[in-house]
Amino acid sequence: DGEIYIPLADLMKAEGKYIVEWNDDEQTMNISVDRTVEPYDYVQCYYFDYSAESWLGGGANGFTWESGVLHGVAGDSNVRIWTPNASWGVAATDATHIRVRLKANVPEDAKTLKIELITSEATLTYSAPYSEGEDGWAEVMFDLRSHGDWSETAILQRAGVFAFTGNVGADYYLDSFEVLYEYGYSGGEGEEPGTGEEGGEEEPEATVIGGFYFETDGQYEGWVSGGTTGTSVANGAMTVTPPTAANDYNPRLWTHNASGNNVINPLNFAKGDITHIRVKVKATTAEGATLSKDTGDMYLWLAYKDADGNIQYVDKLPEQSYALNTEDYVELLFDVTNDEVWPEGYTLLRMQVCPFGNGGDAELAKAGTTIYIDSVEFLKASE
Repeated sequence: DGEIYIPLADLMKAEGKYIVEWNDDEQTMNISVDRTVEPYDYVQCYYFDYSAESWLGGGANGFTWESGVLHGVAGDSNVRIWTPNASWGVAATDATHIRVRLKANVPEDAKTLKIELITSEATLTYSAPYSEGEDGWAEVMFDLRSHGDWSETAILQRAGVFAFTGNVGADYYLDSFEVLYEYGYSGGEGEEPGTGEEGGEEEPEATVIGGFYFETDGQYEGWVSGGTTGTSVANGAMTVTPPTAANDYNPRLWTHNASGNNVINPLNFAKGDITHIRVKVKATTAEGATLSKDTGDMYLWLAYKDADGNIQYVDKLPEQSYALNTEDYVELLFDVTNDEVWPEGYTLLRMQVCPFGNGGDAELAKAGTTIYIDSVEFLKASE
């Protein structure tokens, strides 16, 4: 009839990772993983056999799905691609490694793979050099436990993959991304696969409920500027410049536009839905500018709907300071559990982000300070 039948046992044996045993008495087949070949269980894996599986480009770095792989092209020097926005929700106790299979058309000295692993407690960075093998692919394994800030109380949420640095216009191919658990692991420190770098302050164990990431150039995700504040979205961040109006030193942005009591696509978080707001920010002053300080202040102004449907603005949230002219982003964590910050019965509709603090900062504005907001996330801490 033209149909071809291949014994399942032959397929599993050909894969090379399985032990296949046949029980004549019970007429059953037992298939188990050969732990001498593959000592890992699969926790969260992407193989791109049929689609891009909802992965996202980063900033100017686009990609296409091509016959079982993701083909990316470096649109800027910070080459990156991201797992889907939805949190994995994987406990750190259920994961020990990340394994990535890729290849890149760049010089050997540029082939360093970096992983930014976002957890409920911090953003952890892992990196390691790589070289393609005889089959044209490189397989890079990271032991998650090797990072100095690894915490088994954390929840793994998503990750960014940085295939190389520089080499704008060069391309790479991502064949698979696997989050693994070492079979038989019973605790302890892992081996060092590359270098782990600190990426964020200590935070409570929490789940990301939602957020804004600005990964698509020109897409503001509903945000609007206040006054004559300058904004643009490119290279995976919202860029903010001080207002052009005279004597206005308060750059500000709203997460959503509004007309009267009507907020377009509001957040609609009831009290208790979230406990913290996390902002990832950095700021640079104009070359040659002199300042009397080396920090700026971030302020959030919250707009709620009360039980009667009226808009209420609450300005009780303390400012958070961040260092100026840093190469890396700084993570700021705002606690919104206090009743003065979030009164009972109020629903959070939107918020204003003021990177020069409450009321602005003339010195920072006159110094030509540019602010970059990488992400704004809404978290719920574990009880």
